[in-house]
Amino acid sequence: MAPEDLDDAHATLCKVFTHPTRIRILLALEDGPLCVQELADLLGVRQPTLSQHLAPLRSVELVRSQRKGRTVCYRLANRRMLRPFHLMRRELRRQYPHLRED
Repeated sequence: MAPEDLDDAHATLCKVFTHPTRIRILLALEDGPLCVQELADLLGVRQPTLSQHLAPLRSVELVRSQRKGRTVCYRLANRRMLRPFHLMRRELRRQYPHLRED
């Protein structure tokens, strides 16, 4: 990501959080690196679908990939970038206590 200014960077990052699968990917990777098949199995999605959601996360540098032979594994690039993400989730839980977490 090479944004022109802070507002562009902010908007681009926020767009990444617009799909529940991407949010679940980030939550899963908080526990440590996972390979694509492990991540797909954990989330209950097919690998092509997972790849489509990993691409925007890579583009804003939230995740990094590492190839191990024919296997690709992902990890969080910068855990601090998830602080506002968790703040938002905490406030959503307060405001909407009836919401369930998958």
